[in-house]
Amino acid sequence: MHRVVPGAHEEQRHDDAQVALRDAAQRAPTQQVPQIAPPARAQQLRDAGPDPRHQRALTAPSGSLIERGDDDVRPAVVRVAYRHPPWPAADLAVFHVVLHGAAARAESTEEVAGLLRLASKHGVAVVPRGAGTGLSGGAAGIEGALTVALTRMNRILEIDRANLCVVTQPGVINADLKAAVAAEGLFYPPDPASYETCSIGGNLGTNAGGLCCVKYGQTRDSVLGLEVVLADGSVIRTGGRNVKDVEGYSLTHLFVGSQGTLGIITEAWMRIRPRPTFRASVTVLFGDFYRGADAVRALTQSGLYPSNCRLLDAEEAEKTLALFAEIVRHQEQNPHEVHQ
Repeated sequence: MHRVVPGAHEEQRHDDAQVALRDAAQRAPTQQVPQIAPPARAQQLRDAGPDPRHQRALTAPSGSLIERGDDDVRPAVVRVAYRHPPWPAADLAVFHVVLHGAAARAESTEEVAGLLRLASKHGVAVVPRGAGTGLSGGAAGIEGALTVALTRMNRILEIDRANLCVVTQPGVINADLKAAVAAEGLFYPPDPASYETCSIGGNLGTNAGGLCCVKYGQTRDSVLGLEVVLADGSVIRTGGRNVKDVEGYSLTHLFVGSQGTLGIITEAWMRIRPRPTFRASVTVLFGDFYRGADAVRALTQSGLYPSNCRLLDAEEAEKTLALFAEIVRHQEQNPHEVHQ
């Protein structure tokens, strides 16, 4: 697998869009910005259709990416997707036009392995994709590439209470995993801002953090082992269910945060903990910023590690206290609701 770094022609394409926007605004400053034609490269790709070099790999009579005789794996959905007009000028000013060659929704490790074997054979770049909530563009498709979506691999395979470990597929939503282990009296710490919609696979690919990383670390610190499909389609397993894993290279931590450049994660053994029996939130006011910073340092040096700690300026503190007051009023007015 490899990713394509935007070249000079893409930078020029972006510049052309910016110039077109500026000219349009100058011609009609009080009117809605008109739509403009796509950049020349994108227009050529759209008119030409799939790259002939990838035609054999990306199309088949059955609609599958897998060629007859190559493998018995049949991905559930493979489609060729292209963007068509209209081309809003405002969109071109912000985004590069991306025409990925195909997208596949794999449902098993075997399907992912079959896809990567064929992609490697035909020299097609591969981009793994989770829930697509990341803001860095790591899951965005690239021209001529195969996007492998893992959203259908969304099963929690096992909750191992004895080893405080949960075995999960990459398409499981972070919040769903939290809820599943909470029902067993356990706790999965990593809590990215998008935990309600982001997937475990995406968390692993980006080494997602969250407020609780102050005490529990980032996603990497909750990973015990992985199942990974490499670029040639081979499947390896790293680590295991034991917290103490000292043999060999630390390949598990190498894959976490690599954003799919080293392989596609298809299964993970994640560390879970007993659910805290008591939780409390404390708000402390200080006369200035430096006293607040000193208090945080003194707190950690005392051996007390809060699950999260946030330092607010005056404006943010005022808004936060107003929100807390609103929550308290709502709970008082609705005493029978279950609050988490």
